[in-house]
Amino acid sequence: MKHLAATAIPVLSLFAVLLRTSVVASVNRNDGNIEHHNGIINTNTNTNAEAHQQRSSSSLVADRFSNIRDPAFDHAIQRYLENATDDDERAHRSLQTNAETVDCKTELRKYHSKLLSQISPSTIRSLFGTYRADLLAFYYKALIDGNEDGEFFGIDGEYTNEILARMESIEEFYHTSSSSSSSSASIIFNPGTDEDSEVKRPSVLLGIHGSDLKSRIARFKICKLVRSSTAVNCDTFADDLDVYVQRIPQKYDNPLLTMNALVVNKDSFKNMDVDTTSLKPSILFGDGILQYLEDSSVASEHDPDFVLAHEYGHVLQMVNGLFEVKSSGSIEASLLSKLELMADSLGAYYMAHQRGGALSVDDIDEVVNRAANLGDFTENSSSSGHGTPGQRECAAIWGARYAQQLPENIAPSFDEVVAAFEDAYEDIVNGDPSVCPGITAPLACSSSNSRHDKWGAIYAIAGAFGLYMHCIIM
Repeated sequence: MKHLAATAIPVLSLFAVLLRTSVVASVNRNDGNIEHHNGIINTNTNTNAEAHQQRSSSSLVADRFSNIRDPAFDHAIQRYLENATDDDERAHRSLQTNAETVDCKTELRKYHSKLLSQISPSTIRSLFGTYRADLLAFYYKALIDGNEDGEFFGIDGEYTNEILARMESIEEFYHTSSSSSSSSASIIFNPGTDEDSEVKRPSVLLGIHGSDLKSRIARFKICKLVRSSTAVNCDTFADDLDVYVQRIPQKYDNPLLTMNALVVNKDSFKNMDVDTTSLKPSILFGDGILQYLEDSSVASEHDPDFVLAHEYGHVLQMVNGLFEVKSSGSIEASLLSKLELMADSLGAYYMAHQRGGALSVDDIDEVVNRAANLGDFTENSSSSGHGTPGQRECAAIWGARYAQQLPENIAPSFDEVVAAFEDAYEDIVNGDPSVCPGITAPLACSSSNSRHDKWGAIYAIAGAFGLYMHCIIM
């Protein structure tokens, strides 16, 4: 199917943000039953043998540090913890079932469930409830390490050349003058120059590796940063976290520890007691999301490039002041959804533009398919924040078609792109075929939805991301 007939359509948008608030606030370190009280998860004393062997001191990650958790994974964890209230084994069986069923389970959600089903219930509760282990490597790199020298991507660095080359291409695309009859279209974003007359990079690109946490010193330092109170013993935290990680497949290389790609800046941490005055917008690209893209049943060689282009859209939004971060470090849900879809449009726009990714129509179809499979929704809800599969597919179709109708050397200004996206936004949300012809992914989670039925077997193996990352994806 070809989505991209060369017809004139509105311009697209270039960015999206991946900050969000999660529900975990307080978790007792003992492996006990979980109870929800006003959005706080508490762990009661357990009677199983393993819990009796554990020390009784609390080891908590502060609630304010949960705002970067991927919403799809957060939902999977919360559903597991809710089920585990009554019966660990029943909760575990539900994970195995979710890894196979369709309904509202997108590909990413099923991937989460598959990986979680390989881990014991008590370890799941401890790693992702008590220690929030899926967040620690991101905070370590962004706020403790932060050194961009020698960055690599992928567990063994296998994506490094591809990611760095694509980043260079994206920066050149957005920071280079274009030939245009429009006086406002000369440069999309001008970052200025430094003392050496080199173009200042508006962001840094950091690889996120679970292996960074192999160091006991790193685990101790991250505990000092994220612990919920000074009563938390960081020596105990560092030692016990390692015990739990040793119990899971691939240990520190398990994708669940780094399965996101996102952008953060100093506003992301405004409610935290950390010095971020010199922090540039930082693209955090986890090994886990790269592993997911590789394992995906609809994998394409262009998937990492699209995710990176989406995340760079977040950078552009940040430096152009398009999002408003509340004092808590979170973003209003309605604005977040718009920014995420805008980033999808931007990512596809770059990939399709002749001065950008310059992909063929067939390759752009793969990018559009990836956007759809990074969509997500919670049961009985239209969206998780990033946009549903249908909405993300529509946003990518619109962005790619806009790029294809431009003359080769024309790159509209950022403001023009944003304005065009704003004009098309409601039609994108509604999946209007006039702006995204050929859309097939579901716009809402409903077994009676005709689009869901039309998606059929493809949707059974496809699904969602969530980067971003980033961003989300992204």
